[in-house]
Formats: sequence, C-alpha cells, structure tokens
Amino acid sequence: MARSRRISDVGTASRAAQADFGFRISVFGLPNGRMRSQKDFVGNLESIPLELQASLSFGLDGSFSDPLSHKRPSIRNPKSEVRNVPSPPRLGGPTGRHGFTLVELLVVIAIIGILVALLLPAIQAAREAARRAQCVNHLKQLSLAALNHESAHQAYPVGGWVYYWVGDPDSGNDRYQPGSWPYGITPFIEDGQLREMGAGLSLADKVLVTNKLLTVPITLFHCPTRRPAIPYPLGGGFKNASVAAGSPVAKIDYAGNGGTYRPNSGAGEFSWAPGITSDPKVAGAALDRGTAFKWPTNKSCDGIFCFASKLPGKKITDGTSKTYLFGEKYLNPDHYDTGQDYGDNETAFTGLDWDNVRWTADGTPRPDQPGLGNYWIFGSAHPSIFNMSMCDGSVQSMSYDIDITTNQRLSSRRDGEVAVSSGY
Repeated sequence: MARSRRISDVGTASRAAQADFGFRISVFGLPNGRMRSQKDFVGNLESIPLELQASLSFGLDGSFSDPLSHKRPSIRNPKSEVRNVPSPPRLGGPTGRHGFTLVELLVVIAIIGILVALLLPAIQAAREAARRAQCVNHLKQLSLAALNHESAHQAYPVGGWVYYWVGDPDSGNDRYQPGSWPYGITPFIEDGQLREMGAGLSLADKVLVTNKLLTVPITLFHCPTRRPAIPYPLGGGFKNASVAAGSPVAKIDYAGNGGTYRPNSGAGEFSWAPGITSDPKVAGAALDRGTAFKWPTNKSCDGIFCFASKLPGKKITDGTSKTYLFGEKYLNPDHYDTGQDYGDNETAFTGLDWDNVRWTADGTPRPDQPGLGNYWIFGSAHPSIFNMSMCDGSVQSMSYDIDITTNQRLSSRRDGEVAVSSGY
C-alpha cells in the first residue's frame, strides 16, 4: 500500500513537472512543442547547438522547457480559471442608467420652448420676405404685360364697362370691350386661351363658356401673403354670364390706377352701361345711339384706367416712371374668402369696379385690418410696405407712411406735379 502511494505520488509529481515545464511553441519547430515521434525528436535535436542541448530538460511525455529562459511558460486550464465577470448593473444604481426626473424633463422642455420662441420670428420674417419678393415679381409680370399690350395695340389695356359685365372674346380691345384690364392682358401673360374662350359662338353658347372662364384662377393675380390662387365665392351677378351668387370664381389682389377722382356710385356713375340686354354688341349699339345710355366722357379721370378707356402711352404727360400703373389693393381680412367685401365680391374678369381699380382720393394706402372695410384705396397684406408698379414697368415697395399729396401725384398722369421721392 505504501509503495503504491509512492508510485502515485511520483506520477503526480511527474504530471506537475510536465505542466510546470511543458514546452509551449516548440523550439524544434513543432506546432505544439511536443514531439510527434522519436524521429522528430532526434532530427530536431541534432539541429540545436551542443551547448544549448545541455540546457534543455524534458518531461515524461516528451514536452520540453528551457531552464535558461527568464520566465517559465505556464499552462493555464481555462476550466479552472475564475473569471472576473462584472455583475449586471442595477436600475437606478450608481453604475447603471437612470431615467429623467420630472424637474430635468421640465427644464429641457423650457429650453426647447425658448429656442423655438427665438427662432420662430426669424423664420416667419424670412418666409414673409420670400412672399413679398414673389408679390413684387407678380406685379412686374403684370406691368410688362400691360407694356406689351401698349406696344401691340398702341394703348394700355381698356378700362372696361361696369361690374355687371364681364369680358367678351368678340368685342376687341377698345371701348366696346366690357371686360377690364385683367381680361385684356391675358394674352400677354401666357394665358391667351382664356381671352379666346367662346369666340365666334352664339350668345347662349358663349355664356356657358364664359361661365367656365370665370372659374379659372391665375397665379399672377394673387399676392402669396394674402391668399392662394384658388376660386373664391361670387357676391354678385352678370349680364353676359350666368354664374350664380356664391359660386367659386377667379379673384384678383391687384388693382389698376384710377387716378385721384373716384366715381360716385350714388350719382349713377357705375350704372351708365346698358343692363337691358346680355349681348355686348346690342349694348354697344345702344351706347352709340346715345339715347337712353351714353358713353362716359371721363373728364375727371386722370388715372390709367377709366370707364371704357383706351389710353395711349403719350397721354401720360407726368412721366411713366412717376405714375402708378398697378398696385396691391386693400382688403378686409375678414372677407378674404367670403366674397362679401364690396372690393372683392365680383370676379377678376369683370368690367371696371372696385375689384380691379383703386383711387387715391380717399386717403393713403394701409395694411389689411380686420373689421375695417375700405374698397377704394390701395393697401396690402404685408405688415410694413405695399407694392406699386409704375407705367415704365418698374416696381417699388412703398411705405404706409407715404405723404397723401405724394400718393395723389403719383396716381395722376397729367397734373404737372412731380412727386418727390423723399415722400415715399
């Protein structure tokens, strides 16, 4: 029994020596430091210098170690290792993640709110600047269209008849044309097909086509700050169209310059055109006869657009760069989309009316204001300026503080007075 224990102890010591002195990556070039055969051992041993062979030792199973090395190789048993694996973090603990407290969340929300409050005015100002620039461009295009009309027909677009007539495709470009300037310039803003809708048809068929014409909005007719270019409710009715009140029709946010004198509706100055017929030719013939109805004389009109007017450029004696042509019209915001404002209750293609012509006799332009109705003056939806175009095609952004006298001088084509630029 004692002998067996000693043999067992020797074997255990041998295995310990083998583990302690086992050669890792073979000095002899073997992959795992162990000799695969005696031939391998002898062959590799012969290639080692004699002085080095004397320093080598090997275990019982043929593993080698180098006692001359400063650090003995060690064999680790992965199964016997005790690894230092960190325990999972506890929620809310000092090493784990934790949620926001209510105070922290409120602080973050407050900071975001402050940033939005600081940035929002700047964003709105940038957007308004872009819309204002687009509005200027619309006026520029309308002005160039009017100048092209003057070149083609030796006159600016006609003023048209009155509010209960709309444009007629067979009535030319003179005083027999019941439609006002928005109808007359359509061929020069790439919408010439609108000007020809219903041409040559019978009166009944023409009325049906005209009904469709009145529903077509034109982008250039709208200020993007005020409202989009879509149809809006009609507040009135017409002689040569059968669109019912409340039906959606095309509108316009710009007006022609009517001068310093405003026609008086109470004195019948808006009812000179015949209303007994729906045929513009019959109405024109009645005006030619001059019995029941007569053509207006327009003696007091010193603007560009007058009743049934056909104004040549040479009549602008104060200079085209110093005379209004078009401008933004004032409109009560309460009625942007109702059709109930007298200055916006018809259609863009009607005759001369408050919808498409404005005057300077009743005060200076002003920004749109809820609850305030004024359908004679210029104005706009822009907070600090309104845009006006001149008869030479230029566009200027004017201050609402413009002097009333300066404003009237700029609207008159023939008063002989030169508007001082410092007044606007």
